[in-house]
Amino acid sequence: MKEIDRKIEEARKREEAEKRLQEQRERERRLQEQREREAEAARQLEARVTEAFEAALVDRADDLKAELERRYQAEIDRRVRQKLDEIEREYQKKLEEEKRLEVKSLTSFVQLLRTSITQSTSRI
Repeated sequence: MKEIDRKIEEARKREEAEKRLQEQRERERRLQEQREREAEAARQLEARVTEAFEAALVDRADDLKAELERRYQAEIDRRVRQKLDEIEREYQKKLEEEKRLEVKSLTSFVQLLRTSITQSTSRI
C-alpha cells in the first residue's frame, strides 16, 4: 500500500511539475508575444518620429529657401535702385553742364553783340 501511495504521490508530483512547466512555457510565450508587440510599437513610433522629423526638415528647408530668395530679391532691388539713382545723378549733372555751357555761350554771344553794337554806335 505504501508503494501504491508513493507511486500515486510521484505521479501527482510529476503532473504538478508538468503543469508548472506548461504554465511557465505559457508565461514565456505570452511574455515573448508582449515583447514582439512592444518592439513593433517601438518600430512604428520610430517610423512616425522619423517621418515627422523629415517633414520638419523639409518645412525648414522650404522656409530657408523662401527667406534666401526674399533676401536675394531685396539685394537685387537695392542694387537696381542704387544704379538708377546713379544714372539720375549723372543725367542731372549732364543737364547742369549743358545749361552752364549754354549760359556761357549766350554770355559770350551777348558780350560779342555789345561789343559789336558799341563799335557800330561809335562809328555813327
